[in-house]
Amino acid sequence: AHERLDDDGEKIFNLLVEYEGELPFWDKSSPEAIKEVFNMSKGAFKRAIGHLYKQRLINIETGKITLTRKGWTRVEEK
Repeated sequence: AHERLDDDGEKIFNLLVEYEGELPFWDKSSPEAIKEVFNMSKGAFKRAIGHLYKQRLINIETGKITLTRKGWTRVEEK
């Protein structure tokens, strides 16, 4: 059983899966871009990706977030 993600985390996670594990957003992305794509504030986005990162489901790289192998495993378990 894996840890529950909150709604924001789940939304980001599902979008990552949809876009083959990579999105061109990270903690330095503009609040406007984050709002437009994820429909959440930059603060909420940073909290959510921090949470995903702590669970080792994503990597936060320069200019992008990517799913980890563990992240993909979580997809297969669903």
